[in-house]
Amino acid sequence: MEYLNFDLTLRRCESGYLIQVQTPDGKQAGENFSNPFSEQELTDFWNNIGDLSRQTRKPQGANLSNIRETSLKRAKDIGGRLFAEVFYGTALECLRSSLDYVNNDKGQNKGLRIRLNLTSVPELAKLPWEYLYYPPGNNFFSLLRGAAIVRFLDLMDPIPLFSVPQPLRILVMIGGHKGLNVKRELKKLRDGLGKITSIELDLMDEATLEALRQKLLHGTFHVFHFIGHGGFDSEQGGGQLLFADSKGQSMPVSGEEIGVMLHEHRTLRLVILNACEGSVTAHDNSFSGVAQSLIQHRVPAVIAMQREITDKAAIDFSKGFYEAIVLGHPVEFAMAEARKAIFAQKNYVEWGTPTLYSRSPNGLIFSPPTNLQHGICRPLQPPGAAFDSYWYIGREEEEAIAMNNLNIPGAPVMIWGPRRFGKTWLFKYVISQLRKNDEESLKIVEIDLKSLSQETLSSIDGLLHHLGEQIIEELQGPNHQSLVTDIWKGPGTPSTKLNRLMENHILPGVKERLILAIDRADAVWGSPPQGDFYNLLHGWSDSTDELWSRLRLLLTGSTTPTLLTDGVNASLFSKIPPIRLSDLNDNQIRELAERYDLKYNQTDIDCLFSKVGGHPFLVRLVMHAAGLRNKTISEILDPRQFDQIGLTQYLEEIRQWLAGNKLIDVMRNVLINPNDYLDPDVEERLFKAGLIEWQENGYRIRYSIYEAYLKRKLHVN
Repeated sequence: MEYLNFDLTLRRCESGYLIQVQTPDGKQAGENFSNPFSEQELTDFWNNIGDLSRQTRKPQGANLSNIRETSLKRAKDIGGRLFAEVFYGTALECLRSSLDYVNNDKGQNKGLRIRLNLTSVPELAKLPWEYLYYPPGNNFFSLLRGAAIVRFLDLMDPIPLFSVPQPLRILVMIGGHKGLNVKRELKKLRDGLGKITSIELDLMDEATLEALRQKLLHGTFHVFHFIGHGGFDSEQGGGQLLFADSKGQSMPVSGEEIGVMLHEHRTLRLVILNACEGSVTAHDNSFSGVAQSLIQHRVPAVIAMQREITDKAAIDFSKGFYEAIVLGHPVEFAMAEARKAIFAQKNYVEWGTPTLYSRSPNGLIFSPPTNLQHGICRPLQPPGAAFDSYWYIGREEEEAIAMNNLNIPGAPVMIWGPRRFGKTWLFKYVISQLRKNDEESLKIVEIDLKSLSQETLSSIDGLLHHLGEQIIEELQGPNHQSLVTDIWKGPGTPSTKLNRLMENHILPGVKERLILAIDRADAVWGSPPQGDFYNLLHGWSDSTDELWSRLRLLLTGSTTPTLLTDGVNASLFSKIPPIRLSDLNDNQIRELAERYDLKYNQTDIDCLFSKVGGHPFLVRLVMHAAGLRNKTISEILDPRQFDQIGLTQYLEEIRQWLAGNKLIDVMRNVLINPNDYLDPDVEERLFKAGLIEWQENGYRIRYSIYEAYLKRKLHVN
């Protein structure tokens, strides 16, 4: 099922709150909103839900049928009142037209994703949104496959997609609490999942942060499933889960602490928190809950409980959810199935306890494998994913220049181009070819400056000390890092110390070539170490000493290379020009279309070039979306599709970047008066972002899709 976004955003206004809705076809409406519930009503509702769920579990002679009917009636009443306050007037018209659109779209199997954005009004997160009840249809939206409710947190950077893996690897942690029997809890989960063979459970031995770090270091997981206790600490102002300390005693940990552990485990797509109040947040901080904090730390989606949930309901939920996920259904579809699994047990209240938080603009966290190449079913690779040689599109001329110059002493190779232009992929490809062709006499050390902390990048001492440690660890192992410490205790500047390390301990052990490969080498540009760092690299490449002639530099960056040091003659590249990346050409785009198994014609290619040119990231984004949705390139580039495929978010990120750098007025002037002079620093920043290029008659916006969006947003005719 393909879901279309129906955006429901709440903001504060002078009269209270304003609801803004946007339909899948771009219609917009706004209405006033007032919280229909008093604090006492909400407290009573959640308490009654808890009481009813416990009574449903243990009726103790009570009339079970009456209890169930009472709980259902109560849920309909509160959900109906919330619906009436949200959907009326133009907002109701937009909802009805959107429901008609997806329901009448014959054979397309579409659903409506109601993206509830409460980012700026966290005090409204406690309302029972999952119980929204639609009286005309006598249904709860959350129980429908075709009308999912997703709590969407508006964050800037996008997330990559991965195929639904087989088996789905789930890391299970049973929380650190004496009242929890680990074996019993795991048995409940395994029994509930039954015979789903495409799921692999990995139970953690300990419920500590350190154990979690170790597991993530040595394994690959797609889901983190926590079973235990949690709560919201009003004094600390944040949600917590009960882990354990090194002695096995219960220890509360915050969402931020867990998020730090999970942040860079790139295959992790989902976190499920089977714990009380995992999604409760402070009234003045949208990211103070555990679930919300994990979303902030780049977890694509989190399922958490608003209140207590019974063991039976939690197991029914897990079974229904995982069954749908391994069949390749979207997470919204799986949520509806999981809620129905609870409802099917005549539990009429707890299906609304789980909440789904997402940071994905199109709701996708898994992309199903859909193309078959050479008998191998490959997942369609999303833009921005890690280097994969299968999806690499060759740049023969640039590759040849890089390979040739890396054989020449004093000829540093700089791969240069705007952001998201394929610099790192060419960098990785060159390294892979070097390793393949010259394994014996070649040493390679890879360093990504952008991965270093801001504290490290802001100090020449810290930066060079870190580089020294990384070079030593890569070439001689972590046990030799004490060499760096000892040298740093001696006299001299940081540059002198690193030179001493290279001359005495690194280069003498190199037979022929040591390639120092620094990705995003311009991360230091504009910070205090800039001059010392680039002058050091310049000195290394300029040295005629036989020892230093063994060193080669392979760098990437978006900054104009001559700006990295003071003056053209002092530049690393005064002798050897950098390798400047250009747009993908027609042949490269056709080759990429074949990798995505797309049916295309010249009309599609012309449409692609007219909108996004040969921008590598945007071309991949369009082709990935086309392959995922089984549409043509021309269909995907219909502006009505932009929101669904993430293009709107990408373009809005550009506008927000301009605003954050106080360049909105500059860009508006470029659109109106392209011949006007730009300050060199401003020109550099706009070029680096890939927004402008120079032509004989002045500046121009590099891609028509940028120009059209910015003209509309900046109100330029």
